[in-house]
Amino acid sequence: MSRIIITLGASAPNFTEKALINGEVDHDFPFSPSDKSFKILFFYTGDFKEENVKLINNFGSVLSNLEELDCKVYGVSVDSIEVHTEFWKQSKFNYDITLFADVSRRISASYSSLSNEGHSVPSIFIIDGKGKIRWYQYSDVEINMNDIVRVVEELKR
Repeated sequence: MSRIIITLGASAPNFTEKALINGEVDHDFPFSPSDKSFKILFFYTGDFKEENVKLINNFGSVLSNLEELDCKVYGVSVDSIEVHTEFWKQSKFNYDITLFADVSRRISASYSSLSNEGHSVPSIFIIDGKGKIRWYQYSDVEINMNDIVRVVEELKR
């Protein structure tokens, strides 16, 4: 797959993929960046890794703040929908966070978040209601979720 360069202000790629929504499978869930609400799309290396359980729990801790800002949260890894389902059950998550199963690796590649080893690279994208990428970060260092909320607040002004 060819590398795609992500730039601020660029249109966020849309896609339809299998997704886990509150523990329930949807086989054709559309991610439509330009539906007027802000979105956070985060990529993580894979289910059942301690740092990714922590990442999802950290997003869960600020989810109500993000919802007040009309901002939805979506996660992506290259794990299958079956692995996502088992991960969700075992981790006992109770968040309104949709997890996409990027088995084809097309989503990760389209956001320039695919490693040479074929895993999703830890990254976070904030997409505005017009479908434009307004902020992003690639990092395997834990980020303060209150900073993410602050960025969304700033971008909505």
